[in-house]
Amino acid sequence: MNLAEQLDRRCQEAPERLGLAFEDGRRWTYGELAGEIGARARVLRTWGVAPGDRVALVLRNGPECVLFLHACWLIGAVPVSISALYGPDDLAAALAKTTPAFALLDPALPAATASR
Repeated sequence: MNLAEQLDRRCQEAPERLGLAFEDGRRWTYGELAGEIGARARVLRTWGVAPGDRVALVLRNGPECVLFLHACWLIGAVPVSISALYGPDDLAAALAKTTPAFALLDPALPAATASR
């Protein structure tokens, strides 16, 4: 059983239980996680991400990273985690090597600002 399947099972078995807590106080039950992941999966599909597509995730550690990882797995896309600490040159090189169909960049990161 993979991580996505394990989370799905937890969401169905105990939707009211705490599933994710972040250091800033944000918390989600398993049921809420299922809804958040599903919403992000629908957004990825709207953006044209299809099963088998690589999706570059250039996100800081936090809830959004967890939610988009699971959203990718839910739709059969392949998440490619790229360090949020990369500068513009390293980020460009990582994207060239991994050739994602889509890239999610945290707008608060310096590399994302430099690439606009």
